[in-house]
Amino acid sequence: TKRRRRNVKNYKHPPKENQKSNPSKRHRERLNAELENLASLLPFEQNILTKLDKLSILRLAVSYLRIKSYFQVNLKNALLFAPESDYKNSQIFYMDPNFSEGSSILESLNGFVFIVNTNSEVFYASRTVEQYIGFHQSDIIHQSVFELIHSEDREEFKKHLQWDSKLPAEKSNLTLNEVLSNKEYSKYLERNFTVRFRCLLDNTSGFLTLDIVGRLNVLHGQKGLTE
Repeated sequence: TKRRRRNVKNYKHPPKENQKSNPSKRHRERLNAELENLASLLPFEQNILTKLDKLSILRLAVSYLRIKSYFQVNLKNALLFAPESDYKNSQIFYMDPNFSEGSSILESLNGFVFIVNTNSEVFYASRTVEQYIGFHQSDIIHQSVFELIHSEDREEFKKHLQWDSKLPAEKSNLTLNEVLSNKEYSKYLERNFTVRFRCLLDNTSGFLTLDIVGRLNVLHGQKGLTE
């Protein structure tokens, strides 16, 4: 006689109430925790940080690292080439993390500092930008500058981002390196023009006419020019 085999089913104990059984949920929770930690490292006020979405946190983190890298290189070069008699003062100004005069100088300017690369991306904006056009730093850094400029003024702005747009006909054969290395040619990199920027402040009609004064320069470590 043949014995019938019993079908033995594997019995799994149900997960405990406090035990997390969803891998996707655990992944989301870890990701959210890392993003919260990353956001806490950004140099913005808490009320700004709480409004940031995930993509904004990543965008601003990348921008902050790029800006930090750029200024570290430039400040290091400033110390290396400073006169020996001024070295100590320069070291205090650039290297002391508790020195706050830099931000005070920016706040006292009649305007704000804007760095735009040749890809028309806002590389840096001083926090005083909010006083003039109503946008916070976090709204515009690492974003296209054309989102802020009146549609009729975008071509004008784009033209001034081209390094050779002010070269006279007799100097048209100059290369960028030749212009950068010769002080006599530095005037060809200077810019002074007017454009209309979007403005969120109540005392404007949606746009504010701004005088843009600056010059083109190399963004060290960023593989591009900046204005």
